[in-house]
Formats: sequence, C-alpha cells, structure tokens
Amino acid sequence: MSQNLISSAKLRVGYGQIGNENIESYYPYLTPISQKQYYTLGASQTRINGSAPTALGNPDVKWETSTQSNIGLDLLFLDGKINATADYYIRQTDNILLS
Repeated sequence: MSQNLISSAKLRVGYGQIGNENIESYYPYLTPISQKQYYTLGASQTRINGSAPTALGNPDVKWETSTQSNIGLDLLFLDGKINATADYYIRQTDNILLS
C-alpha cells in the first residue's frame, strides 16, 4: 500500500479594490453655510438674521480606497487524512475620509 506524503496542493491568490465615500457630510469639498445665525447691531440692539460658515470645505478630498491582497495554500497529506491551510492577508487604505 503506497501513500503519497502530499496528496493535493492548491495555491490561492486574490486582489481587489473597493471605494468608500460614506462619511457624515454629503459634500465634504464644499464649505457649508448656516442660515440660522443672528446678529445684534447698534445701540438699539436690533437683532437681524444672517449666515455664517459652519465648517471648512476640503477641495482636495478624494474617494477612500481600500486595497486587499491575499495568498493562501491548501495542502492534503496522506490521501486526505490530514489537511493544512495557511493564509496571508494585507489590507491598505488610502485617502481616509474623516469628518
């Protein structure tokens, strides 16, 4: 009865990219203006409606991109009586979007 030490070997490789634009504000490249500002003018303390920026926009904003790479090896020993799996995984994110 003859048995091979390694019955089967399979190499797996994967690569992919995904984008994300999901942060709290819908238009992070624009400066939002609030219409709910009130100003007091003169000695009579007259209160008038006004507008003011509530945050600074970022004209250089880009999509957040995550790149994933993986490599794996599946081995069967002694006609499938023992199996082993090894995986190596990397994920890198560029242009992270923050509020």
